[in-house]
Amino acid sequence: MEAVEENKIKRHCPNLIGHDRLFQIEYVLINVLSWLPVKTLLRFKGVCKQWRNLISDDPYFIHLHSQQSKSKQPLLLFSSIPADSRGSNFLKSMDREKNPISRFEVKFENSFTNLLPTRFDLVCIKDDQIVHICNPSTHEYITLPKSHVHHDYSVVGFGYVQSTDEYKVVRLISPDYSIIEEGSIVEVSSFKTKCQVFTLGMERRGSSSCSSSTSSSWAWRDVVDSPFDVSNSSPPAFVNGAIHWLVMYDILLDTDYYNGDLIDSNNTIIAFDVESEEFRVVPHPEGCPDLRSFDSSVHQLVELRGLLCLSCAIDSKMDIWMLKDYCYESGNDHIVGTWMKEYSIDLNVLHRSYRLGDNPFRYYAPRDIEDTEVLIETHMKGLGYYHLQSKRFKGFIHSSRQMPRLRFSFYVESLRSLKQTISTGIAVVSNFSILNYSVTSSGKHEAQAEAKAKAESYSLTIINP
Repeated sequence: MEAVEENKIKRHCPNLIGHDRLFQIEYVLINVLSWLPVKTLLRFKGVCKQWRNLISDDPYFIHLHSQQSKSKQPLLLFSSIPADSRGSNFLKSMDREKNPISRFEVKFENSFTNLLPTRFDLVCIKDDQIVHICNPSTHEYITLPKSHVHHDYSVVGFGYVQSTDEYKVVRLISPDYSIIEEGSIVEVSSFKTKCQVFTLGMERRGSSSCSSSTSSSWAWRDVVDSPFDVSNSSPPAFVNGAIHWLVMYDILLDTDYYNGDLIDSNNTIIAFDVESEEFRVVPHPEGCPDLRSFDSSVHQLVELRGLLCLSCAIDSKMDIWMLKDYCYESGNDHIVGTWMKEYSIDLNVLHRSYRLGDNPFRYYAPRDIEDTEVLIETHMKGLGYYHLQSKRFKGFIHSSRQMPRLRFSFYVESLRSLKQTISTGIAVVSNFSILNYSVTSSGKHEAQAEAKAKAESYSLTIINP
């Protein structure tokens, strides 16, 4: 195994290779550096030019560091927005022992943002209808261009295609139900939930199974419509290469216009495969309360131990269902598997400051399981551990004046530069780097116009790492 790694280093890092004895030293050095935190590596860029090039630009080293990071426990990222922030969003990261890693401030247009819970090296932040992608390790973030489709309401999911090393942002645009005339009965199929995809890394990689037939310009692409509208009360869950959402249920729409046919109660989850860009449906767990019976925030989709899970919090008890043997056949639009109710948690043991009361728009959600402890998120209030054996609750972090309106995601450290996901023809202007355009090819008018349009659509900022 070590010989294989040595050969890779010889191929990818030729500048570090002298005679064999020197190579052995450099081989050990590269492996030691690959285990270090990003914050330390960024400081080490000042040691010498060779180290700076290795840490900043060497694809093999960046990949090796990413693999080492994935073998460690994921870190925690918190987003909070003080009442007087005037668009400032404070991002704070820490490890499982609550040791602080970094804290930085980003400026967004709106005072309320949504940090999507994932486990990647990049995180996705939805700012009303604007989407930002951030690397918490390097403090870089980019703002994606606005969609060409006018819409008042949409939800966003964030997924990763391992085969092409691409990230995809998926936007589902809800139908405009306001045009329904009072007293009329409509067909479910008459209102479409549009789906758009934005790919990060497409032009840098060249092509993928889905992007090769599409325009090479960076923009939102229209793909197949979603079979159902989806709920904004439960964040999506990324499992098995697909983004999963709970379908949306509105009792007034259902009774007044859809004659009880708004949703299929047997299939309450949709899955969007980010590689094939196809939708599938997932069955509702047998024995789990119907979506139509309770407030939409009662049910939460989550990923636990790599499995798709559905939690249901009713009357101070939260049941957690896990989908085992998740699979699907090509050409079949249904996911098959076995739902099992694995855990039941007494929410009465939560400290008073973590309880939600009767607020129908907030939720409890399990976010992780470690040995005998379940990490529970109380929407915008904090995180705490529930011990499965002692049935006791221990607070981990709580909303405060310094960190109000908490949102949360896991992430893994990475040196991945967001500049590398931006197409050639766009350059980053030094310090705070609003994207500018620069064409180095033949200088044709078409290429210049395309580069300029892309530059006007993007912004990339680096905030003192």
